[in-house]
Amino acid sequence: MNEIYHYNNKRHNKGFTLLEVLVVLILLTLIISMVFQIFSFVFHISERAALLQIEQKQQKLQLHWFKNSVAALHPDNFDAPNIFKGNPQNFTGISLAPLNKPIGVPTLIQWEIVENNDTNSLRYYYSQEAFWDIMIWKKGEGKFSYKASNNKWYPTWPPRKLGEQEKQLPEALLFTCLCDKKTLSVISFIKGHKEPQYDFRKAFDL
Repeated sequence: MNEIYHYNNKRHNKGFTLLEVLVVLILLTLIISMVFQIFSFVFHISERAALLQIEQKQQKLQLHWFKNSVAALHPDNFDAPNIFKGNPQNFTGISLAPLNKPIGVPTLIQWEIVENNDTNSLRYYYSQEAFWDIMIWKKGEGKFSYKASNNKWYPTWPPRKLGEQEKQLPEALLFTCLCDKKTLSVISFIKGHKEPQYDFRKAFDL
């Protein structure tokens, strides 16, 4: 009886075998690896969400600049060289909300859609040679359209309508582009008068 007790006691005091230790280490390694993968996945998702949120805020700000400058378009005198003109790729005119000068200063502005090798850009010219690329997107369609008084959109301004004459400024301007395989449309309604109200040069004998 004592011999049996002594034999069992020796078996209990033997501890873990090398195989058992290896199995435990392998399991711990797998668990730690899975935990790190989960944390890495969560961090990657949160980082992408933060970058997407920043891009969306930046895009809203860029389009806000565009809409403001368009909404503040102002008619020029009929015989002046800066009467508003537009086509699907660019337009020029006088704005009271330029990006490079204080609000209220009449300034000649030009917006243009520029096609590069693999990207397009919405470009703002603040002089003949100086410009800012306000918005850049992967290569896709982009164009401007102009709304007439008959609520129709035209690719050029002034529109080519037989027997009808439009005001100097359109009712609204539409910018569309294909950004990341999604169509983005931005409408800016032009506030204020569409025709010149006064000829200040005559008032001051200029």
